[in-house]
Amino acid sequence: MVCLRDAPLMALAVPRVIEFTPAREAGPLTFVELPDLAAALKTMPGFRLLTATELDGPIDAAKWPRISQRDLRYWHPQTLGEGLFNYWD
Repeated sequence: MVCLRDAPLMALAVPRVIEFTPAREAGPLTFVELPDLAAALKTMPGFRLLTATELDGPIDAAKWPRISQRDLRYWHPQTLGEGLFNYWD
C-alpha cells in the first residue's frame, strides 16, 4: 500500500526492487487490484483508495490540483499514478 504524504489518498501497488547498479533506480509503481484488501481499506474513514484503473489512466490536471504543474511539465508523467505517486524525487 502507498499513501500520499499531503493528501488522504491510498493505492495498492506491487513492492519495487531497487537496483543499485549502475544508479539507484526503482522505476514507476505497478498498481494492482486486491479486492479483499481493498474492501477492508475502504472502511477507513477519511481516506480514498484509488483503483489501478484510475491510476493507470491519463492525468486530468484540473481534477488533481495537488499535482505540481512544474512536475507535470518537467517529468511528463504518462498516468495519474505516475503524477500522484512519482518515483523521480
